[in-house]
Amino acid sequence: MMEDILSGALGFFEVGAFVLLVMELSALLEELFSVRAELRKGFTGTKTSLIKIFSRHCLRLLRIEGGLRRHMGAGIKFALIFVSAGLLPLWDGRVTLSVNHSLWIFLGITLFGPVLHLVFAWLFNRGSGWPIVLTSAERAIGSATVLFILSITVVAMTGADRFADFQKSQEVHGWLVIRNPLAIPLLMAFSVVTLFSSFQTIFSRTGDEREEGWSFDDLLLPLRRSVWSVFMADVFLGGADFSGLGGGGILLVKCVSINVFSAIGAHLFFQLREDQAESFILWRLAPVSILILVLSLLLPGGVV
Repeated sequence: MMEDILSGALGFFEVGAFVLLVMELSALLEELFSVRAELRKGFTGTKTSLIKIFSRHCLRLLRIEGGLRRHMGAGIKFALIFVSAGLLPLWDGRVTLSVNHSLWIFLGITLFGPVLHLVFAWLFNRGSGWPIVLTSAERAIGSATVLFILSITVVAMTGADRFADFQKSQEVHGWLVIRNPLAIPLLMAFSVVTLFSSFQTIFSRTGDEREEGWSFDDLLLPLRRSVWSVFMADVFLGGADFSGLGGGGILLVKCVSINVFSAIGAHLFFQLREDQAESFILWRLAPVSILILVLSLLLPGGVV
């Protein structure tokens, strides 16, 4: 009994470490590339380096604001994010929470998590919910239809709804994006929805007033995006590819690459106002998702 408890605690520690590592490495590279490419207005970035950026991130830990109640609320929300990450194959292709229909459980947690975040913010912040929390819940609800369509398409392509089955199938038959060309636009669609739900790049809110200081709540959106990058790497890019520490390193590179390339690509090629975000997801991306689903059902060779 004690061994099971210790094993479970160690498993969730590994989950948390992996997701946090993906989040920090992605943030470092995205900030470095965006500054070097002069994507920030009036910011040349000639004296910027990874070490300086990492030092600034470390200094933020010394400026944490908020009382015990607020940190407790953030801790509950972090637990939900780590539970969803525990459903995914991580370091050596091992799943911490191996359950049936894990794809749908993951989807339910990621969709209802921002709504619960809003509830916890209301309870632990003494009746005041921050605008970013409310908008995050709205975006989760707004992207629910597209995510369900995309998830159904994944099931239609693979014939499975467990992450462990996705891993085994790709170990035998190769990456899904190589085996089925329709998986490439499907992967891109998931990337766009992730950008939308995490307020990144083309869907960012540049006009909002930001409260001074820093709290653990600021990590929630990057953490969710990191979990989604693990999802995309596991489902479309073969996950860890092989067991051991080397496989975990390969998975880490895949996750960080997905985050960085999607963010930089969106910065370079797209520009949407905030009021266009939901209409883009509902009226442009949703029809494309339905088209991918129909094609995956009609064209042979999708399920292996």
